Amino acid sequence: MIRESEVKYCISHELPALAVELSYIKDDNDVYRAIDCLTNYTKTAIRENNLKELEECFNTAYHLLHEGNRLIQLAVENTFIYAVSSLLEISLNATQPARTLFLNNFKKEYCRLINSQRA
Repeated sequence: MIRESEVKYCISHELPALAVELSYIKDDNDVYRAIDCLTNYTKTAIRENNLKELEECFNTAYHLLHEGNRLIQLAVENTFIYAVSSLLEISLNATQPARTLFLNNFKKEYCRLINSQRA
Protein backbone atom coordinates (compact mmCIF):
# COMPACT_ATOMS: atom_id res chain seq x y z
CA MET A 1 0.00 0.00 0.00
CA ILE A 2 1.30 3.42 -0.97
CA ARG A 3 1.54 5.95 1.87
CA GLU A 4 1.26 9.74 1.66
CA SER A 5 5.02 10.22 1.89
CA GLU A 6 5.52 8.05 -1.21
CA VAL A 7 3.14 9.84 -3.61
CA LYS A 8 5.64 12.41 -4.89
CA TYR A 9 8.18 9.65 -5.54
CA CYS A 10 5.63 7.46 -7.36
CA ILE A 11 4.58 10.30 -9.64
CA SER A 12 8.11 11.49 -10.40
CA HIS A 13 9.31 7.91 -10.94
CA GLU A 14 6.57 7.21 -13.49
CA LEU A 15 6.57 10.73 -14.99
CA PRO A 16 10.11 12.12 -14.72
CA ALA A 17 9.01 15.38 -16.39
CA LEU A 18 7.21 16.24 -13.13
CA ALA A 19 10.19 15.67 -10.83
CA VAL A 20 11.26 19.32 -10.68
CA GLU A 21 7.76 20.65 -10.13
CA LEU A 22 7.10 18.07 -7.42
CA SER A 23 10.35 19.04 -5.68
CA TYR A 24 8.81 22.47 -4.96
CA ILE A 25 6.25 20.79 -2.69
CA LYS A 26 8.08 20.92 0.63
CA ASP A 27 5.71 18.71 2.61
CA ASP A 28 6.18 15.11 1.47
CA ASN A 29 2.75 14.29 2.93
CA ASP A 30 0.89 16.93 0.87
CA VAL A 31 -0.96 14.43 -1.27
CA TYR A 32 -3.44 16.89 -2.72
CA ARG A 33 -0.75 19.22 -4.07
CA ALA A 34 1.10 16.27 -5.62
CA ILE A 35 -2.09 14.96 -7.25
CA ASP A 36 -2.89 18.50 -8.41
CA CYS A 37 0.51 18.61 -10.12
CA LEU A 38 -0.30 15.32 -11.90
CA THR A 39 -3.74 16.65 -12.81
CA ASN A 40 -2.39 19.82 -14.40
CA TYR A 41 0.17 17.84 -16.38
CA THR A 42 -2.57 15.48 -17.57
CA LYS A 43 -4.77 18.38 -18.64
CA THR A 44 -1.89 19.76 -20.70
CA ALA A 45 -1.45 16.36 -22.38
CA ILE A 46 -5.17 16.38 -23.23
CA ARG A 47 -4.98 19.87 -24.71
CA GLU A 48 -1.94 18.88 -26.79
CA ASN A 49 -3.49 15.52 -27.74
CA ASN A 50 -0.35 13.75 -26.52
CA LEU A 51 -1.79 10.24 -26.16
CA LYS A 52 1.50 8.62 -25.17
CA GLU A 53 1.98 10.99 -22.24
CA LEU A 54 -1.72 10.86 -21.41
CA GLU A 55 -1.54 7.10 -21.11
CA GLU A 56 1.36 7.44 -18.66
CA CYS A 57 -0.62 9.97 -16.62
CA PHE A 58 -3.65 7.70 -16.49
CA ASN A 59 -1.50 4.71 -15.53
CA THR A 60 0.08 6.70 -12.72
CA ALA A 61 -3.27 7.91 -11.39
CA TYR A 62 -4.71 4.39 -11.69
CA HIS A 63 -1.76 2.98 -9.75
CA LEU A 64 -2.20 5.56 -6.99
CA LEU A 65 -5.95 4.99 -6.87
CA HIS A 66 -5.67 1.23 -6.53
CA GLU A 67 -2.50 0.94 -4.47
CA GLY A 68 -2.79 4.04 -2.29
CA ASN A 69 -4.27 4.35 1.15
CA ARG A 70 -7.72 5.92 1.61
CA LEU A 71 -6.42 9.52 1.67
CA ILE A 72 -4.61 8.98 -1.63
CA GLN A 73 -7.69 7.36 -3.15
CA LEU A 74 -9.81 10.35 -2.13
CA ALA A 75 -7.26 12.78 -3.55
CA VAL A 76 -7.24 10.96 -6.89
CA GLU A 77 -11.03 10.78 -7.01
CA ASN A 78 -11.72 14.35 -5.84
CA THR A 79 -8.92 16.10 -7.70
CA PHE A 80 -7.71 14.06 -10.66
CA ILE A 81 -10.84 12.25 -11.84
CA TYR A 82 -13.11 15.25 -11.29
CA ALA A 83 -10.89 17.76 -13.12
CA VAL A 84 -9.82 15.47 -15.96
CA SER A 85 -13.35 14.20 -16.65
CA SER A 86 -14.65 17.78 -16.69
CA LEU A 87 -12.02 18.78 -19.24
CA LEU A 88 -12.69 15.72 -21.39
CA GLU A 89 -16.39 16.59 -21.44
CA ILE A 90 -15.97 20.20 -22.57
CA SER A 91 -12.69 20.32 -24.48
CA LEU A 92 -12.75 20.55 -28.24
CA ASN A 93 -9.15 19.27 -28.28
CA ALA A 94 -9.99 16.07 -26.41
CA THR A 95 -10.08 13.22 -28.89
CA GLN A 96 -12.17 10.09 -28.70
CA PRO A 97 -9.07 7.96 -27.99
CA ALA A 98 -8.32 10.19 -24.97
CA ARG A 99 -11.88 9.80 -23.69
CA THR A 100 -11.79 6.04 -24.25
CA LEU A 101 -8.46 5.75 -22.47
CA PHE A 102 -9.89 7.66 -19.50
CA LEU A 103 -12.97 5.44 -19.28
CA ASN A 104 -10.88 2.29 -19.59
CA ASN A 105 -9.07 3.32 -16.42
CA PHE A 106 -11.69 5.20 -14.38
CA LYS A 107 -15.17 4.23 -15.56
CA LYS A 108 -16.38 3.04 -12.16
CA GLU A 109 -15.19 6.17 -10.36
CA TYR A 110 -16.46 8.43 -13.15
CA CYS A 111 -19.93 6.87 -13.01
CA ARG A 112 -19.97 7.27 -9.23
CA LEU A 113 -19.01 10.93 -9.65
CA ILE A 114 -21.75 11.55 -12.23
CA ASN A 115 -24.38 9.83 -10.11
CA SER A 116 -23.42 11.82 -7.00
CA GLN A 117 -23.82 15.09 -8.93
CA ARG A 118 -27.34 14.15 -9.96
CA ALA A 119 -28.47 13.46 -6.39
